[in-house]
Formats: sequence, C-alpha cells, structure tokens
Amino acid sequence: MTGVLSTWILNFALMLQVSAGTEVGHDPSANAAPSSSAALTLIDEAGASHAITADDFSRLPRQTVKVMSHGNEAEFAGASLVNILTSCGVEFGEKLKGRRASTVAVLDATDGYRIVVSLLEIDPATTEKVVLVADQRDGSPLSDKEGPYRLVIPGDKREIRWIRNLHSIRVVNLKDVPLENSRSNEVNNGQK
Repeated sequence: MTGVLSTWILNFALMLQVSAGTEVGHDPSANAAPSSSAALTLIDEAGASHAITADDFSRLPRQTVKVMSHGNEAEFAGASLVNILTSCGVEFGEKLKGRRASTVAVLDATDGYRIVVSLLEIDPATTEKVVLVADQRDGSPLSDKEGPYRLVIPGDKREIRWIRNLHSIRVVNLKDVPLENSRSNEVNNGQK
C-alpha cells in the first residue's frame, strides 16, 4: 500500500508541474516589496488562468485573524482563500459535493514549496474554519521574507502549510488524477 501511495503522490506532483508549465526554483521577484503589480495566479478547475492583482485583492472582503506564530501572538489581515477562489468562479456549498468533493487547491510559493488544502476543509457550508491569504501582519505589509502574500491557517498545530511568498493557486479535482495500481482501477477494469 505504501508503494502505491508513494507512486500516486509522485505522479500527482509531476502532473501538476507539467500541467502548470512552470519550473520549480527560486523566483528573483520573491523578495520584491508588495506593489500594485503583485499578482496571484489562479488556475481554475477548467484550466483557465486568472491574474489577481494587488488592486483586485484589495477589493475582496477583508478579514483578520489573531494567531500564535512561532510562539508569538500575531494579527494577520487579508482575504479568505474562499473569497479569492469564488472571485474566479470556484463554487462552494451545494455545488461542492459528489464528484467535486475531492477538489483541492494546490498552493505554490516562489521557491517551489507546495501545499494542498481541500475545498471541503474551507467550505463555509461545511466548516467555520477561515483560511486567510494575508498581505499584512500586525498592521503592516508583509516583509520581503513572507510576502507579498502568505497563507495562514488558524487551528493548525504546526505552521507547515502557512506558505510564504504565495504566487499561484491551482484548483484540481483529484477524480481527474489517474491512480496507478489502485483497487479502483481493478474494479473499473472488470478485474474484481
């Protein structure tokens, strides 16, 4: 089972890199100060690309969260991940069920760090959890080390998914990812 899972994860990661058409590496603009040209790229379930500029981001509903970050209290402000996704047509609530229940957001940093958040995990119809894409910390723009955008997930015991220098979000339905050597493929191929 471990081999199947490892193979699936490797194939999924490779598929995302190939389909995104990007090279993993350090982006020299990662240390640039936030400006009106700072943009997030969002690729929706249909594969359409959306550029969310700093001006677009500033027009989204603002939220703040107080969290412990590396042992210190901090207040982050920005837009919820849900509001960013819905601004580009991603649907939640009653539309997030059945085949779409396995939909995830894959978030990438400029240095190649990548994490995944399930849409059900952040769906306002399913949970009270607010996942924030922050552009401010303690009332000031994020530092070059963190920004211009950073993911903040209150309630996570470890900050592993609090991705810094966030630059792209890809929405992927895991139903579209082939599973090699899985039981479902055996069933689908009439082997069981």
